[in-house]
Amino acid sequence: MVALDGGGRAEIVPGWVLDCTGRAGVLARRYRLMEAGAPTLAVVRRYRKEGGWSNVDPAHALVESFDRGWAWSVPTSNEERHVAVMVDPRLQALMEGAADLSSAFEAEIANTALMSSITRPAVPTGEAWAVTASMYTSSEFAPGRALLVGDAASFADPMSSYGVKKALASGWLAAVAVHTAIRTPELAGVATEFFGRREREMYRSLREGLAVQVAGTQAGGADADEQEAETATRPTGSGTRSRTASAPDAFWEKRARWLTDRPEDDGDPNAPDGPDTETLRDDPEVRAAFHALRLGSGRLRIGARSTTERPLVIGNRIRMAPALVTPRFPGGVRYFRDVDLLRVVRLAPGCRNPGVLFETYSEWAAREDRPPVDLANFIGVVALMIADGVLVPGGGGT
Repeated sequence: MVALDGGGRAEIVPGWVLDCTGRAGVLARRYRLMEAGAPTLAVVRRYRKEGGWSNVDPAHALVESFDRGWAWSVPTSNEERHVAVMVDPRLQALMEGAADLSSAFEAEIANTALMSSITRPAVPTGEAWAVTASMYTSSEFAPGRALLVGDAASFADPMSSYGVKKALASGWLAAVAVHTAIRTPELAGVATEFFGRREREMYRSLREGLAVQVAGTQAGGADADEQEAETATRPTGSGTRSRTASAPDAFWEKRARWLTDRPEDDGDPNAPDGPDTETLRDDPEVRAAFHALRLGSGRLRIGARSTTERPLVIGNRIRMAPALVTPRFPGGVRYFRDVDLLRVVRLAPGCRNPGVLFETYSEWAAREDRPPVDLANFIGVVALMIADGVLVPGGGGT
C-alpha cells in the first residue's frame, strides 16, 4: 500500500485492511457480484420551495410506488428536498423522446401523485443526474487479511431502508473481528469467517425483506385510485405509497419474480437475529407447544440436551462459546430474538411455571445489562425448545 508522507510517497504494509470505500469498492470491486436480475437506475433532482411544503412534514422522508418504478424524497432543509425516481433501465428507454435527463425525470414524476404534488409548486435547483442503484453482493467478504465493510461488501435495494443500520452493523463487526485477530491470533481465521458469514446472512435477510415489500406493493395496486387521491393531499411520513393503474406493473412483476425465484435457503441459525422466525412460526410442532404454553403449564424439566462450541461476539471480541444443539439446529444455536437459549435451559428447572421462568430470565437479563425480552418472543423460544425435546412439560409445580 502506498501513502503520502510529508509530500513524498511511502510504502506501508498494514496488518489488516478494511475496505470502507462504499460503492466505489477500491478493493472490493474485484469480488463484486452484481444482481443482474434487477438493475436499477436512480435519477435525482433537487427542488426548492419558499416557505416549505404544506402537504408534507418537513422532517419526513417520503416513498411512493407507481407502475413504472418507485420514487423517494428526502429533505435537506425546510425549503429544499431531493426527489428521485428508481426505474429499471431494461423496461424503458429513459431518454427516449426526452430532450435531456431532466426532461426524462419530469416525465417519470408525472406518473406519481405525491411526488408530483411536491415538484409542481417548487423550483428545480440544477439539472437532474443519474447513478446506478443496482443491488450487489460479494464472492468473498474477508479475502486474506482484508474485510469488505458496509456498501463495499454488498448493497441492498434502497427500498429496504436499512442502509444506515447495515453500514453501522458491518463496521462494528469488522472492528470486533480485527480486534479479535490482533489480540488472539489463533482465532484470526475464526473471526474472519464469522464476519463473512454475518455479512452474507445480512444481505440474504435484507433481500428476503425486500421480497415481502415488493409483494405488498404489487398487492396494493387494487385500490390505487382511492389511495392516490388521498396521498397527494395529506401530511405523510416515510413509507407512503400510491399506485397508478394505467399500465401493467412490469417493474414490480419482474422484481417479484426475480426475488422469489431463488433456491431455498434456511439461512444461518446464528445470524444476528437468530433462526428464521417465519419458518418456526409455521412449524406445527412449535405452534402446538406455543398454544399449550399459553393455556398454562407447570414446571419444565430438561430433556435431551447437548452443546457444541461456536464463535460468538462476547464483549468486544469473538470467542468460542457453547451453543445449544437441537434437531432443527444440529450445528448449534445460542440466541433467538435476543434470548439466550442456554440460560433459559439452566433456569427452567428452578421455576414453577413458564411465567416465573420469564420473570426470572428478565431479572437476570437486567442484571447482566442484556436487551429486554418481549414475552411473546420468550414464549416462542420456550415452545421451540419443547418442540425439539430440550425442555419437557410436566416437571411438577403449579
